[in-house]
Amino acid sequence: MKHLIITSHPSSKGFTHKIAKAFYYKALEKGDEVEIIDLYDEEFKLDFLRFEDISKMPIDDVVLKIQKKISLSDNLVFISPMWWYSCTAIMKNFFDRIITSGFAYKYEGNFLPEKLLVGKSAQIFMTCDGPKIFYLVFGNLAKRFFKMNLNFCGIKVKDYVLLSSKRTRSDNDLDNFLLEVGDKV
Repeated sequence: MKHLIITSHPSSKGFTHKIAKAFYYKALEKGDEVEIIDLYDEEFKLDFLRFEDISKMPIDDVVLKIQKKISLSDNLVFISPMWWYSCTAIMKNFFDRIITSGFAYKYEGNFLPEKLLVGKSAQIFMTCDGPKIFYLVFGNLAKRFFKMNLNFCGIKVKDYVLLSSKRTRSDNDLDNFLLEVGDKV
């Protein structure tokens, strides 16, 4: 299995990156191939989507590089904090720039698009400081964002794992969460 981990947290010392490393090392231990893309890394910096005519929008080298990595992967692993009931803006921009028509889906006169990433799976790990009850009462927009957009392209979401109330959890709770992440590989 080949995993591509996509992280979106501005702090390289944040818990998001600990989750990525837990998944990464467990995947290596199992003999899988795995790579991490940190959306805050200069190598993967994506300008915000901007165009006057979408049919003439140029595709830059970073977009092509990431799309190739997705094409070669079996499983995409998204790791992001939840901000304002959704994923980070940089993760949303990733979808705008990378998960595009012609690469992830295409319309050919049909009402529904042809899904071009069928056969791939995804796992989503998110952290938030709010209590779980918030997302049960108000809904989980981040979960809906990932599931709807990935399914639109044919990617099957295997796991959506939310670590709520992160800031108030004990070190033992956080360590147990990292073990849970490893068990999902």
